Amino acid sequence: MKPYPNVRDLERLVGITWGDLAAREPRLGDLLWEARAAGVACHRRPDVDRVFAPIRNTLAELVGFGGKNHRDPVLGSAGAYQVAYWKLYDAVAGLLPGPSAGAEAAPEKQRGEKVTANAPPSKDRRSAAARLRFDRTVGFWLGGILLGAAGCVLGGCLPYQHPVGVTISALWWGVFFGCFGASLGGIFGLWAEGTPAARKEPSSSQSCRSQTT
Repeated sequence: MKPYPNVRDLERLVGITWGDLAAREPRLGDLLWEARAAGVACHRRPDVDRVFAPIRNTLAELVGFGGKNHRDPVLGSAGAYQVAYWKLYDAVAGLLPGPSAGAEAAPEKQRGEKVTANAPPSKDRRSAAARLRFDRTVGFWLGGILLGAAGCVLGGCLPYQHPVGVTISALWWGVFFGCFGASLGGIFGLWAEGTPAARKEPSSSQSCRSQTT
């Protein structure tokens, strides 16, 4: 059993795949090839730590809160950094023989955490991943649709006798409340992207960046 998380399990947990990240940032594909080439020369765990350090530094510049793509709703998230980190780490350490390759000092233990690869996802991590999916785009469309529908209902209930008047009233109030709801939803989504709770969720990613600095 590998002494670090399974990348596929992590992708299902955070709802982000390596393919999604590589499509948004092409340099990640080159970084993966570099990690695989470096892994061929690794025979012991100290070799992995040595060659992975510059790869980890480059990753921090591309993905996560401190990277150049921090405004991207996917690349700037904590889940994206975790998926990319362990994908690249597995590319370097995956060829080491036997379970003792990483038994001396797993990355989780180096960061003062006790994490196992097959540990079930905690409720806090699931809720944090759900929070990351609510952004300004989701808020914009959700608010516009909900309040727009409410405006149509309100406009249709006003006391107009002629069917054309009822239709115009429903459309007018639907557009008015829809625009208002989209604005509110976008504001709440923007606030949710920058909420401190979402930024403090993955202590592992923050500690990784602190090691690089």
